[in-house]
Amino acid sequence: AIDCRGGDASGCPHLELADLTVPGATTSSLIDNQLPDAVQLIGQRNNDADPGNDVIYITVTIGGNDIFNAFAANCLGGVTPGCVNEVTAAVGLATSNLAQILGTLRAAAGLDARIVVSTYDNPLGSCFLAPFESFGDLVLEGDPESDPGDPRSVGFNDLIRLVAAATGAE
Repeated sequence: AIDCRGGDASGCPHLELADLTVPGATTSSLIDNQLPDAVQLIGQRNNDADPGNDVIYITVTIGGNDIFNAFAANCLGGVTPGCVNEVTAAVGLATSNLAQILGTLRAAAGLDARIVVSTYDNPLGSCFLAPFESFGDLVLEGDPESDPGDPRSVGFNDLIRLVAAATGAE
């Protein structure tokens, strides 16, 4: 048997990528629109008579638009308490939704599938939003100067890692 996960595409002429990405998607829109399609595809592939077409690898990148949309709608005038509250709420919703997404994918694909979720870099420093770069760092990576019990000590990337670990994803 050839293991296609070793990187040699010549041994896997039937390896197929199913791209369910939607530009601008949020965690909520993914749950409503893409997740049912993904679960259906996983079920079709993993429950047919051909074990060679099982879904063995799933990648997920989601949540950035949830947070950026909240930032763009509430923070362009400055990092105010209202801005911080809206971005914090967006991080909370994205984290909760990500847990639902990864849990649903894990249940559909089983324990043998490899699920990988990505964290985010901070793109704000490379555009006209550069004055907000430190706020972006705080949202994504947390405040290392905060006490460990302080909610500001944990960033969205930390929450992604926690949800991934809880759902058996990487």
